[in-house]
Amino acid sequence: MKISFKSIVLAGLVGSAVFYSCGDSPAESNGSDDQPQETTPQDSSITRIIPVGKKVFSIPSPLQLSLLIQETGAEYDVTLLHDINNTTKYLDETKLALNMGVYGADLGYTSIYRQNTDAIGYMKAVKQLTDKLEIGEAFDKTIIETIERNLNEANKDSLLSTISNAYRKTDGYLKNNKRTHVGALILAGGWVESVYFTTRINEVEKNEDVKDRIGEQRKALDNILNILVKHYRKPGVDVIYTQLEELYTIFEEINISYTYEKPIVDVANRHTTITSKTHVDFSPETYKKICDKVAEVRKTIIE
Repeated sequence: MKISFKSIVLAGLVGSAVFYSCGDSPAESNGSDDQPQETTPQDSSITRIIPVGKKVFSIPSPLQLSLLIQETGAEYDVTLLHDINNTTKYLDETKLALNMGVYGADLGYTSIYRQNTDAIGYMKAVKQLTDKLEIGEAFDKTIIETIERNLNEANKDSLLSTISNAYRKTDGYLKNNKRTHVGALILAGGWVESVYFTTRINEVEKNEDVKDRIGEQRKALDNILNILVKHYRKPGVDVIYTQLEELYTIFEEINISYTYEKPIVDVANRHTTITSKTHVDFSPETYKKICDKVAEVRKTIIE
């Protein structure tokens, strides 16, 4: 079975990019954790200043990213996925949240390929983790039944939209219950898994456009780190933050430039097409280091 690479990226990022609004709501922005903090000797790994009070984060939507990628073929590869039998070994909140992001990305991947049996398995894995995180109310029976029903429909966009909405509902639930750090960890886990998909698939496809899209993830990673740093003192957050900061250091070896072009605006359909170009330049050595580090971070998350 062949499928477009942009669809793979769309699927893989469903479990992560749906948390693109993980910045705290105004109602949550008055706590002491939201005050700006400079790097201190006690927090020597923190290299960012925490922003105050307003949403400043933006993770590109999966559709925006996928539309930039050239069509290429790739077979469904179950070996890319995390073992659904591992859900029972995650006990602490950090591991549960990170792996909920991982399994969410896996759910999107299996769904886009219409691998219904695998998709149902990953949906159940996500449900198990939401129950352990005590957020099962957000990922309820109605949502599960809707996903199962959409698995049998021909329109994969409807299915991915349903999965995305389920994670958005979870995100909203976490915000309302002052647990935005859990949403940040889910975001991080899903992002790592989706980039892992992309790097592994490109080992076979050898597509320069796909390689460039991987390079462009530097901005997304920067935004994720800015979200995580707000919750740095929460148990376990410092570990994933440090690992992703090390990955970001490798991404900084990439030269990225932009050529502005006026967007095309379709007033009648209320649609705007961004036509500006991004130019990515990095060496094969840097690319390999990114791929290796992503695999290393993912291994730490799922072990």
